[in-house]
Amino acid sequence: VDHVEAPDGQVLEQFPPRVRREIAVSPENLAFVRQALVGVVNEPKGTAYKVRSKDIEVAGKTGTAQVRGRGAADADTYDAATHAWFVGFAPAGRPKIALSVLVEHGGHGGDVAAPVAVEIIDNYFAQVAPGDKAAPRVGLPRRRGGGIIPTSDVEDVPPPPESIVKANRARAQDEEAASAPVDAAPAPSAPPKKPRPAPKAAAPLGEAPPMRLDFSKPDEPEAPPAEEPR
Repeated sequence: VDHVEAPDGQVLEQFPPRVRREIAVSPENLAFVRQALVGVVNEPKGTAYKVRSKDIEVAGKTGTAQVRGRGAADADTYDAATHAWFVGFAPAGRPKIALSVLVEHGGHGGDVAAPVAVEIIDNYFAQVAPGDKAAPRVGLPRRRGGGIIPTSDVEDVPPPPESIVKANRARAQDEEAASAPVDAAPAPSAPPKKPRPAPKAAAPLGEAPPMRLDFSKPDEPEAPPAEEPR
């Protein structure tokens, strides 16, 4: 919201832009994401390519949110249809407008929500801010070996604030310190084991004494077992 007007056109309250927070992200990563979002709308394989703007380079992302299970009995009803999403900004090289479009139970984001968003963007720069339409083009992602090569040298894009640069530098130093090998103290050496004493040699077996059997005495009778008390 830029300002609030009375019915007669008088400005009652104005809201100048202000920085709410700064995210510590490197310019290279931001350029990579920006270029990928441009590809969603302007690359032939992008999910919003069919509804791209002919005059403005739009960057964005489509989305399709499932609201019911695949095996639901009412899968063909309105309430079971997926939500269509699109979020984006334009122009991609110097953003002046950002928006989010949600069409409840609309279907696929690229077929339903993206056309609404592109129409809003085209009408905004045609009627509200035609002077903000001109901007440097980011261009499509350049691919090599299956990956995207980020392009960070977009013209007229302001450099990141010094606070972000300092935060990135501090984070890199912390990561480097965390990954550095730690000199561990040498473990105390175990005391030397005492050698086991050699087993003593067994004494040589002598001659067994002769067995003497005396059959002159009769064997003593065995005592009868004691009866258990009843």
